[in-house]
Amino acid sequence: MTTTESTKPVTIAVSFCKNDGKALFGVKAGMPVGYALEQASILMKCVEWLMLNGTGKSVETDTAQYLNDMARALVDACHPAV
Repeated sequence: MTTTESTKPVTIAVSFCKNDGKALFGVKAGMPVGYALEQASILMKCVEWLMLNGTGKSVETDTAQYLNDMARALVDACHPAV
């Protein structure tokens, strides 16, 4: 049986970076799960690089936290489909 485009798992909408219940950022629903996980992996590689090569400055730590939040949102958006 061949998997068609319509049966491939896709993301659900997930928001993050919320303030007073309103989301500043979010993952869109309907994106292919494979693509979303690939992007999450790239973000996590950036986090790893910052943690291993950074100087420990606040801006680097804050950046790593935001990248981590983005990667987590991507993974969370894929979870129901997997």
